[in-house]
Amino acid sequence: MRAFVVAAPLALALLLATANVLAGRALRREPARDSVRLDLLVLDAPEAPPLRLELPAYAYYRLGIDRRREFLVQLKPEWLHLMPDPIPGAHPGG
Repeated sequence: MRAFVVAAPLALALLLATANVLAGRALRREPARDSVRLDLLVLDAPEAPPLRLELPAYAYYRLGIDRRREFLVQLKPEWLHLMPDPIPGAHPGG
């Protein structure tokens, strides 16, 4: 999934008037070739399963995401790809 990651304090969320902006906390980071997989806990929905993002490694390090635990993510509607739940019924609402 593509995402636009804002490497700025969470207080910036109050200034953003853009749709699909989520405040999140990194739960797990997994390097994979030229990208980094990031499991993100959405702070407004902590009971939901983590959101998995795959970011280009150069952007991940250049934006300093490796040194941050919390940040903002903007999900562009044209970048979203819905996938079926691999374990039906394992998640709330699934």
